[in-house]
Amino acid sequence: MTRRVFLHYLTVGVANMIGSAGNTRCLSYTDGEFLDELERSAFHYFVEQTNPRNGLVRDRDRPDAPASIAATGFGLVAWSIAAARKWVSADAALDVILAALRFFAHEAEQVHGFFYHFLDFRTGERYQEKWKSELSSVDTAWLLAGVLVVKEAFSSHPQIQKLAKQIEERVDWRWMCDGQLTLTMGWTPEEGFLPARWDKYAEHMFMYLIGLGSPTFSLPKESWDAWERNWTEYKGYRYLDCPPLFTHQYSHAFVDFRKWRDRYADYWESAVQATLANRQFCIDHADRFKSYGSNSWGLTACDGPDGYRAYGAKEGWHDGTVAPCAAAGSLPFAPQECIAALRFFRERFSKRLWGRYGFRDAFNLDRNWWATDTLGIDQGITLIMIENLRSGRVWRWMASDSTLQRGLKRAHFFSRTPHANRA
Repeated sequence: MTRRVFLHYLTVGVANMIGSAGNTRCLSYTDGEFLDELERSAFHYFVEQTNPRNGLVRDRDRPDAPASIAATGFGLVAWSIAAARKWVSADAALDVILAALRFFAHEAEQVHGFFYHFLDFRTGERYQEKWKSELSSVDTAWLLAGVLVVKEAFSSHPQIQKLAKQIEERVDWRWMCDGQLTLTMGWTPEEGFLPARWDKYAEHMFMYLIGLGSPTFSLPKESWDAWERNWTEYKGYRYLDCPPLFTHQYSHAFVDFRKWRDRYADYWESAVQATLANRQFCIDHADRFKSYGSNSWGLTACDGPDGYRAYGAKEGWHDGTVAPCAAAGSLPFAPQECIAALRFFRERFSKRLWGRYGFRDAFNLDRNWWATDTLGIDQGITLIMIENLRSGRVWRWMASDSTLQRGLKRAHFFSRTPHANRA
C-alpha cells in the first residue's frame, strides 16, 4: 500500500502541489519550488516509515527503531496535508488515519488516556527493549494534535469524528498534575509520576491549551498562570528563555499565535526574536565553529557527535552541531533567513546531508560528523511549518477545533496587535 501511494504522489504535477497560497507573498517562484521539494520529501518519510496496520510512525528511519507517538501525531497531520494537496487520494490517506485512530481508541495501552512515549513499531506494545518507556504528557499532546487536526480535516467523516472524540475525551489532564497546578512530564508503573514538571516556558503551550479546553477532564484555569515565563535577551533580541529552538516552534505549528496573545507575552513575536537570536548567535560564534555562519545556523534538539542532545543558542548548550530542521521549523517566523539557510544546506552539503526524506538530522564540520538518521518529529515539524508558511492550512484546521477555542478563552487570550513587518 505505501509503495503504491508514494508512486502516486510522485507523479502528481507541480501545479497541483502549490495549492492555495495563504502566506506566500514573501516567496519567489523558485522558493516555492524548493519548499515544495522539501515538503514532499518530508512526507515521503511518513509514507515509508508508517506501519499501515496500526498507523504507528517510527521514531527514526532504522528498521529496529520503536514508534514514537509524537511522530505518529505529526504523521496524521502529514497525511491530512497530502490528501488536501492531492499528493495522495483521500481514500489512501484515510486508510492510514483510520488505522491509527482505531489503534489508539481500542488497542494501545493507556492510563487515564495517556499513552507511552515509545511503542513497538509492529505490535504497538510499550517499548521496553532498551529502556522502559514512560507515559508522556507532552508526547500524548502531540499525538492529540494529529487527532484534532484529522477531526477538522475530515469533518464530514463520521467514523473519524467518533474515534477522535473517544481518544480525546479519555485524557484525564488533572490526574497528570498529581495534585498540583502544573503538569508532570510523565508516569511509569514502576516509579509513579516523574519528578520533572512543565513549570517553565518550553514547548508545552499547546498541551496546556488543549488541557484547559478538554470537554471532560479539563485543567483548572490557574494552570495557565502557574508556569514561569522568564525572558532573556541576546544582541537586542528579546524572547522567552528556552535555548533549543524547537521549544519556540512546536506549539506554533498548531496555534496561529499571529492572532492571539495573553497578558504575559506576545508569543509570536517571541518566537520571531528567538529565531533571529539563534541565527545571530551562530554568526557570532562562526570564528570558533566551522558549521556556523549567516546561512548555516540552527541549534535545537537533534542527533550530535556524542548522541542525541538538546542544543541551543546559549553558552554551554552548543558544540558546533547544526540541524536543518531548526531553520525549517522557523520558516513562518523568518522566511527569508530560513530559506537562505535551507538552500545553503541543500546546495553546499547535498551529498552528505540530503537523503530519501530530505535533510538528514544534523552535521558538525569541526568533528567531521554527519548524521546517518532521519527523525520523524524533525520531518514532521519541517512539513507542517512549510505548509503553514505556504497556505496556513494546519493553523486553519486547528482554529476550527472547539477544544482549542475553549482553551484560548479559559487562558484569557485576546486579539494580538501585529508588529510592523520587518524590512
